[in-house]
Amino acid sequence: MKNEKGKVGNDKVTKVQKIKKVEAIKPVERVSPVEKVEKVARVRQPTLSLSAEDRARILKMVEEEARNLVEKGLIPEKDEEVITKAVQYAITASIIEEEIKKD
Repeated sequence: MKNEKGKVGNDKVTKVQKIKKVEAIKPVERVSPVEKVEKVARVRQPTLSLSAEDRARILKMVEEEARNLVEKGLIPEKDEEVITKAVQYAITASIIEEEIKKD
């Protein structure tokens, strides 16, 4: 199945095949140990504090944008609530994290 121009998806996909029955399972040949673990650097730094009103407005915008994506057919309606909540939780967690750092 080829992607049509303008459709959301991976443009490198040229065809889709049915899943076949598993014929065999092979053991893993080799697993390398973890060589190095590093701290992830902060990408975003807060530029200003948000009031409760601003937070509510941002979370409402997330709901509106999710609805727009559904209406445009970019995400399935069944996934709208899950996606909306995930984004809202991420925003809320970020706000809480910044408030904890201030105190």
